[in-house]
Amino acid sequence: MAGSVTASRTSSCSPRAGRPTRIVNDAWTSIVKKLFMMRQRSVAEMSDEDRLRAVELADFAKMEEIRARVDPIVTDRAIADGLKPWYGYFCKRPCFHDEYLQTFNRDNVTLVDTRGLGVERITAGGVVVDGEEHHIDCLIFATGFEVGTDYSRRTGFELVGRDGLTLTEKWRDGVRTLHGLSVRGLPNFPYLLDVQATHTASVIAWALGNGISTLEVSADAETASCSTAPTPTRAPTRSSTSSRRAPVSSPAR
Repeated sequence: MAGSVTASRTSSCSPRAGRPTRIVNDAWTSIVKKLFMMRQRSVAEMSDEDRLRAVELADFAKMEEIRARVDPIVTDRAIADGLKPWYGYFCKRPCFHDEYLQTFNRDNVTLVDTRGLGVERITAGGVVVDGEEHHIDCLIFATGFEVGTDYSRRTGFELVGRDGLTLTEKWRDGVRTLHGLSVRGLPNFPYLLDVQATHTASVIAWALGNGISTLEVSADAETASCSTAPTPTRAPTRSSTSSRRAPVSSPAR
């Protein structure tokens, strides 16, 4: 079973000691900081063996943090031990919800520990683990995901933007977006997920209300969003081109 870590976000507008202030501090950014070497193909004056060893130690340290969080929350020791993830951080998606571990303290929740062996088989009424059938009303398949592969491989199709630019080519040397929502060179292509969908809907409503048919991120806005110390983007303006494009996709609200 996957472990749980807390996702928290802190905001600040004033840098300290002349250094940029971290405005997002959640579980995903923490793993990038902890495992920064996993993003590097080579490290100066370090052999491949030493680099892989350093990555392994960093991964173990991060997983120790996640495992250490279980005992103070889950009251039953056996259940707590069953919830501790003994695998690499990127082996399975970690659980970030603040109420995930607390759920296992409820009387109407049962943890079925497969001890790493998984489900033996699926029956008409449930699943079988260690010879015992557990009756269920709903079965959710967590089939996994890929990280680091081409976008077209993961989606099964390719996105083509201006001048024949594909999203795979755009991200060949790294992902670049404005606020994780829009990509320069691929107009009218936002990512839609939860709060992002709400934000995108407001952008589209603003565009329609202002007679704009095409929304595309400006190069400056995308660069600023991807930099260590983001700078404010310009307020959207109407373009003089026939498609009436706005230089950035964030509406003035």
